[in-house]
Amino acid sequence: MPRLSIRSKIILLLVSVPAIVVLVMLAVLFTLNSQNQQLLNGLLSGELKAQSEQSIQQIAQSQGTIANQQLTTIYANTMLAGEISQGILTHPEAFGRYWEPGNYTFSDQGVYGTFTQRGDSSNLYVPNTKPLTPAMTSLITTSEFLDLPYRAVFHANPDASYVYINTPDTINRGYPFSAIDGLPPDMDVRNFNFFYLADAEHNPQKTPVWTPPYVDPLGRGWVITCATPVYSDTTLLGVAAIDMELTKLIAQTEAFSIPNTSAFAFIMDANGTLVAAPNTQHTTLGLPPFPTPEKIMGDEKLLDSLNLFQSSNQKLATVAKEIAASAEPSGARSLPSNGQEYILAYQRVATTGWTYAIMVPAADTTRAVRNISTALDTQERTTTITMVALSLILLVLVAIVGLYFAQQMIRPIGLLDQAAQAAARGELSGNLPVTTRDELGRLVGNFNVMTRRLQASYLAAQQANAALEVQVAERTAALEEQRAELANTLAELQESTDTLRRMSTPIIPVFQGVVVLPIIGNLDEKRGEQIMKDLLHAVEHEKARMVLFDVTGAGMLDVQAAQVMVNAAVAAQLLGAHTILVGLRPEAAETLVSLGADLSALTPSATLQSGLLLALRRLGRKVAQI
Repeated sequence: MPRLSIRSKIILLLVSVPAIVVLVMLAVLFTLNSQNQQLLNGLLSGELKAQSEQSIQQIAQSQGTIANQQLTTIYANTMLAGEISQGILTHPEAFGRYWEPGNYTFSDQGVYGTFTQRGDSSNLYVPNTKPLTPAMTSLITTSEFLDLPYRAVFHANPDASYVYINTPDTINRGYPFSAIDGLPPDMDVRNFNFFYLADAEHNPQKTPVWTPPYVDPLGRGWVITCATPVYSDTTLLGVAAIDMELTKLIAQTEAFSIPNTSAFAFIMDANGTLVAAPNTQHTTLGLPPFPTPEKIMGDEKLLDSLNLFQSSNQKLATVAKEIAASAEPSGARSLPSNGQEYILAYQRVATTGWTYAIMVPAADTTRAVRNISTALDTQERTTTITMVALSLILLVLVAIVGLYFAQQMIRPIGLLDQAAQAAARGELSGNLPVTTRDELGRLVGNFNVMTRRLQASYLAAQQANAALEVQVAERTAALEEQRAELANTLAELQESTDTLRRMSTPIIPVFQGVVVLPIIGNLDEKRGEQIMKDLLHAVEHEKARMVLFDVTGAGMLDVQAAQVMVNAAVAAQLLGAHTILVGLRPEAAETLVSLGADLSALTPSATLQSGLLLALRRLGRKVAQI
């Protein structure tokens, strides 16, 4: 085997490794391109339709899931608004006098309410058909306490446009403030679906319900409402509701597209009424163009013409009915329309029972795949030529760079060889220059150290000890610098972790002097420290005197979790706040008792409503007779 110099070995290594990598990449590229071509040929030869339906169905499922997430948030917040409304309206004696009669006036037509906004407040509307009795005045007074929680619910949900309550006495209070001048003076909210769909006759289950799309009387356009009844035993006190403008959802539906196809999307409700669709595709759906909200307000019968069950395309009408009646939440169908075949994929929106559907001309799927096949052929040829050219350039550059670095690496080795030969002859006075900080630089430095130590062996032991102390000090400084860097990194990680923990445990002020701390998930030591810190800050900042621990959504509660809540309660008590534990499930209470958990620092209450009532009573609020 020929003897190669170190320089030749380094150049050979630097050139051969990239060459092998390039060859492997080319082989992988050729294999992948061949597999892609075979896959596309298989689609075009028989599997195209099934693959296209599956892909379109997956897109429909994804879009339907997005729409469902928006609606689910509205549903959950409606339940919260209903629970808070029930707690306030069923126990008016717990609230002090918050009556501001100056905010309300009678209009020229006899309407009683708020005609001018004052601060960040709600609006009130009472039609001229209802005389202002003492009972109604008392109810209006109590309903003023809904402003703060309704404001919190509204700002916590970006899709909400109006949070409000309607009572059987036709009182309407809602947030944010909306001008009521344009409302009919004798408007009876009980005649609107956002009220009667939640009453006992239409909703005996007393759960939140969704209205069909309708035009908002306050001028917010095309909306839907999630409404929940508010009861005191069997008496209906009102209907709490959240309106959601459909402008954003309609825009998302109209903007939907699949590249290189004429695909479009539409949404229909459980009764077949079209909620959203591009106006350009109404002919394909067999329906007239979508009317403006103003036209629908003038003639609500126009909605009947937008029912897919009554589509002039009989095949589409049949498919729409089958989808609405199907127990399957998703699927795909083929159907003809306007002289061509379409693939229709759908996904049920579980929260409202709507259906999100996508229609794609079958011919577009074939054309798209063929376009992709042609593009891949062209791309394969272009990529091959480019890779070969780049490989040649890379090898040349590697050779040039390898030669340069080989020279830089060989030079200190040659100098070291000469110095070693001199040291072998007993010449220890040489001191080689250290020009790099890599292994060669350290080798040269070590050689210099070695020669110096050989010389220093003839000196006194004190001089040898002094040289050693210098080296120890340098190493200690380097280690201290590394320790400081690690400490900074750990501090940044701890700060990020603390931020995440604070975001996972929000503290919500619901009334003046009352804050709610909902605990979601499990409690550990770290989270307990964060809860303690955030709670004490909130108590001081909000001047809270009552703190409600809501463990309705908490995970497994054990002795450690109980100790976290007790410690937080004791700390809050030192700042003048009393702690009430609400939402404790029976099985969790049984577990804590069996484990011997000490919860004496916490006042228990069954629900959030009862906890709020207890908190307000302890604040000393009493009923003021009017």
